Amino acid sequence: MKLFFSITLCVLLYGCANNIPTLEQRLKTAVNIGSNLKTNYMKTENFTLFSLQQLSEQCENIHIYIEGDGFAWVTKSKISNNPTPINPVALKLMEQDNSPCKIYLARPCQYTESALCERKYWTSGRFHFRIIQSYQTTLDTIKKKYKNTTFKLIGYSGGAAIALLIAAKRDDINQVITVAGNLDHATWTKLHNITPLTKSLNPIDYTNHLKTIDQLHLIGSKDMIIPRKVTQSYINKFPLNNKMKLIHVNSDHTCCWYKTFFSIINSKE
Repeated sequence: MKLFFSITLCVLLYGCANNIPTLEQRLKTAVNIGSNLKTNYMKTENFTLFSLQQLSEQCENIHIYIEGDGFAWVTKSKISNNPTPINPVALKLMEQDNSPCKIYLARPCQYTESALCERKYWTSGRFHFRIIQSYQTTLDTIKKKYKNTTFKLIGYSGGAAIALLIAAKRDDINQVITVAGNLDHATWTKLHNITPLTKSLNPIDYTNHLKTIDQLHLIGSKDMIIPRKVTQSYINKFPLNNKMKLIHVNSDHTCCWYKTFFSIINSKE
């Protein structure tokens, strides 16, 4: 069982692969998935965020999809040179969304190359304050351009932590939806006996700022990478009358969220 878990963790979390697609191939995959979307590179002081967008002339509420950690590790001991995902799950989730106002935001250094892209930003510092600051700047830029009043944030895996950390510092977030979300990375690293994310902010430390925001957390019943214990640790910090809902889905960390997500995201807001 331990050997099986190690192999599973390596494949799903660290991105083990014999034939690793190049950065250009991974970019082509994303553009093909979002073939009807406009490519945009959102520049901020610290990072440039790769983005795919579909926006109508009038967008009161824009759905923002935030990607997971991507191809952060080649093996359990070897860090990837570039964290661009091989399987962009958050982008695939966005394709299930019928909203005319939606934007996919990759994580810093995904789909791009820059001297600022130190490896700490997809390992110990994957939720670094500079990263959160870049997303805040990006949302401010979007809001200024499109005059929307609110955002709905949807984060997958590590992108869920980003979504919550963004929401903790804004007053224009009407809902946060997390999918297989890493909501408490201290509990997560302890469970898997892996190196703590010492340079990262943790959503569990901001629960007092998040208690008034509608939250929907989708948990995979077969998810060995981010099991229920991680979500439960975060939820335990909230009062019983908070604005939070949990849905258990028959999925593992990467597979088969799409049918369930389609019915959830396209329900009446």
